[in-house]
Amino acid sequence: MAKKEKIIRFVLPLLVLLAGFLLMQLLLSQRQAPEPRERVERGALVELLAVQPETHQVMVRGSGTVQPQREISLIPRVSGEVVELGPNFVAGGFVREGELLFRLDPADYELARERAKAAVARAEARLVEISERAAVARREWELFAASPDHESDTRLQPSPLALYQPQLLEAEAERVAAEADLTAARLDLERTTLLAPFNGRIRQRQLELGQFIQAGVTVATLTGTDRAEIIVPLPQADLPWLQLPRPASAPATDSGVHGVSDLGSPALVTFTAGDRDYQWPGKLHRTLGEVESQGRMVQTVIMVEDPYDLADRRDDAPALLPGMFVGVQLAGKRLEEVFILPRRAVREGDTVWLMDDEQRLRLAPVNIRRRERETAIIDHGLTAGDQVVLTELVGAVEGMLLRANNRETPREMPREMPREIQ
Repeated sequence: MAKKEKIIRFVLPLLVLLAGFLLMQLLLSQRQAPEPRERVERGALVELLAVQPETHQVMVRGSGTVQPQREISLIPRVSGEVVELGPNFVAGGFVREGELLFRLDPADYELARERAKAAVARAEARLVEISERAAVARREWELFAASPDHESDTRLQPSPLALYQPQLLEAEAERVAAEADLTAARLDLERTTLLAPFNGRIRQRQLELGQFIQAGVTVATLTGTDRAEIIVPLPQADLPWLQLPRPASAPATDSGVHGVSDLGSPALVTFTAGDRDYQWPGKLHRTLGEVESQGRMVQTVIMVEDPYDLADRRDDAPALLPGMFVGVQLAGKRLEEVFILPRRAVREGDTVWLMDDEQRLRLAPVNIRRRERETAIIDHGLTAGDQVVLTELVGAVEGMLLRANNRETPREMPREMPREIQ
């Protein structure tokens, strides 16, 4: 009996497992297999830019500090007491060429002029007197030589002293010296009045009415108002893109600077005050002829006409004052049939990602004509209508499937220089 119970306890679980296995097989045999589904490849979502060839105006940007084209120290050439000041001869005052700045007391110099006139008159009178004496001496000698006692003596000659020749030379020299003294006296008298040598602004003044000033001492500083200059350092690589002024053989150009032509690239000078930009047209006038030893930059000079706006008198525009830090845009050469891309669209090795007609990624090597601040200028490697991929893809491989998020992205910056400097 006990043996029978052991057999039942051993066999019964086996029967249960066997029955379960058979039941599972039965159920699986009655199950219908699912229909196989085709696997769909899903492309990466990208932003595209459809490119077209165009004409591009190269822009070169820089910055610098405004300085006057002319600045001189006013130094009187004679001494004296200040007896008159011009109405605009004050710090910050504007003066026109030929306008009175100040006048010194002319009394002493008028007296010196009169004394010089008297000296000239005395010298001329002495010259006349000596000339008459010389003429008398010449006649007396001729009579003496023509007498019967000396007529046959050909060796007989008068001495220069007897004919007053040294005295004549001395009198003539005294007359010339007296006239030179008179000219100097007149110049000194003229120099008691100092006029503005050009249109300008008084930067500083160091004299007052009634003050005695010495010759050779700086009494004021005058800066020109007709033109201003901005020294702009530029990389050497930017110079080939600009129109540089040519050396001129003419004595002077319209700009008033000798030896420089006016054919430099146009420029736009911008000063930002708060949320407003103020602009002045200018031009590349010249370079300083040397390269910085540290930054290897070329110092260019931008010329701006009428920086104080004295001609147009625009009430809303400030003056372009010396010391202002301004931005400068220079209009360079025009490039024909080039493609303009954001710099982020150019990949390592000067390649561009394109989406082809099958929406696959294709790598296109390109030639970059120029890199600007935010764009790259391509002249080879692209064709009209190419779809350039702008999106940064992680693990991108050529031939991968793409999906277009858009078909064209707006330009990220203007292609042309501002209208004011074209």
